[in-house]
Formats: sequence, structure tokens, C-alpha cells
Amino acid sequence: MSGLNIRSGWLWAAILVTVLKLWLTNSQTVFAIGPAFHDDQLFVKLAAHIINGEWLGPYDQFTLAKGPLFPLFIAATFWIGLPLIFAQQLFYAGACTVLTVAMRPWLRNSALQCGFYLLLLLNPISYDAANLTRLMRQNLYTPLALLTIAGLIMLFSRRRETVRRMFFPAILAGLSFGGFWLTREESVWLLPAVGATLSRHLGIITPRSVSTLAESHQWHRHLRLRCGITYHHHQHPELAALRVVWNRRIP
Repeated sequence: MSGLNIRSGWLWAAILVTVLKLWLTNSQTVFAIGPAFHDDQLFVKLAAHIINGEWLGPYDQFTLAKGPLFPLFIAATFWIGLPLIFAQQLFYAGACTVLTVAMRPWLRNSALQCGFYLLLLLNPISYDAANLTRLMRQNLYTPLALLTIAGLIMLFSRRRETVRRMFFPAILAGLSFGGFWLTREESVWLLPAVGATLSRHLGIITPRSVSTLAESHQWHRHLRLRCGITYHHHQHPELAALRVVWNRRIP
């Protein structure tokens, strides 16, 4: 009973902080750069065509210049009647929740689960006014990445269970990755993470084989440091979750 009370306490703490963040970020205002015909202007134009039932409008050189998912998201928030920033923050909070649930086999303590969720939720990049209040695709980009990784982690954690139990995480990962791919054109950067997780799920590679490979090729570490190629966990926290899954086993 005391465990249930503790769990409920952490749950209500997470809910309270989530509501507080949604309330605070709801005061932010959307802005757009009008002459940006490849970005802000294009998203508004495509969303207006979708709202008017014209799909993406007349075909020209700009119609498919950017992925169509963000204009679809703008149109959906218009139809639902939610403010765009609120909808974006709500979607991000939902993605953080799903990833936290996916990480439960590794975060068995309620306090750790709450801390992990709040670490994702209060990521400063998620409420950066200079970028995330502008009509840009990164508002959708990060939540979709979180959902993709969450689906893959769930799939891995259920690898010894029935196909029926693996159905939901497979659908989640597939739809999220499809949406991710339709949001930005440089989505290829997520492929190594997807490939590594699926390979681990299928047993093709193991932590021991990766460690052996890394020890025999230490030069790549120095090259990465020289070139400044590092993981930006503040922008892509899903990569930090993958590192936990990769380095730890579950029964």
C-alpha cells in the first residue's frame, strides 16, 4: 500500500509539472517570417490549402520542397480548435510519457521514472522561444523521434513475448518513423539508431561485440573529437535513452 502511495505521489508530481509547463508555454506566441517562402510562408500556404480541401494546392516547384506532415499538423490543430503551441507542447509531453513507459524495464523505481520523464519534459530546447515559437518543423521533429525510439525500445523489451504483444510497438515505431521521415528531409541521421536497435533486437550484434569493435578501432574516437561530431543529447534526448538500453540487459 505504501508503494502504491509513493507511486501515486510521483505520478501526481509529474502531472502537476506537466500542467504547469503547458500553462507557462501557452503564453508564448507564434511568429513567422513572411518572406521565408521556403519555410514559414510555405507551411502556412500548404496548411491553408489542406484546410480548404485542396490537398497541397496547385503543383509548383515549392509544393514538395518540404515534407507535408507539418502543414497537416497545422491543419489538424485548426480543425480541432487547439492553439498551435499548446498542441505542440501536448504532443511533446505525450511523446515523453510514451518513452518513459518504454524505459520502465530499466527504470523500475518510481522516482527514477518520474525523474526521467521530467528530464525529458523540461529539456530547455523544448520551450526555446527563439526557435519553437516560429512556424518551423522542429516542433514536430523531436516528439516523432522520441516516439520512434520508444517503439523500438518496447519492441526490444518484448522480444521474448508473443507476436501479439510486439504488434503495438512495431506499429508505433513504424508510424512514428514514417511521420518523422515526412517531416524533415535529413531524417537519415536516425537510421543508425533504428538499425542498431533492430540489430540488437534480432541478436545480430551484442554489447560485447560492439565493445570489441570499439577497442580495436580507437582511432574513430579521436577522429570524431577532431571533427566535432558529438551527440547533442539536449536536442535529441532519445539518443541518451538508447545508450541506457544498449549498455544494460534485462532478464
